[in-house]
Amino acid sequence: MRSCYTKLQILQKIDPHRAYLEVPSECPESPILALFTQHARTLAAHCQKAGFIVRPVVPPTVPDGTERVRVCLHAGNSPEELDRFIDCVAQWLEVPLTSLASHDSTGSSADHEATLSAKL
Repeated sequence: MRSCYTKLQILQKIDPHRAYLEVPSECPESPILALFTQHARTLAAHCQKAGFIVRPVVPPTVPDGTERVRVCLHAGNSPEELDRFIDCVAQWLEVPLTSLASHDSTGSSADHEATLSAKL
């Protein structure tokens, strides 16, 4: 998991929009990690379209400004799956901010019906 987490932190540093994606500085003790972004619904939808099961956590579940995408890693995840997930997040970071903002404001039913269990 540490290798995956380190790659996500590197991805955050090359984020073309700076501070668009936040990965906490410490690797969590559990296999559940959060990717903080104001665009949690669009990041989750993008990952879901790529076949990953992740969950956006948005208000009113969490306070405004603390939106995130919940990711749960499993012992059965291969290094290739983790790399594919990181590549998926990197692709999402390339999407123009304007298109994400308009999608987040409207949302979609698929975003709201995301599965309760989060796994890769």
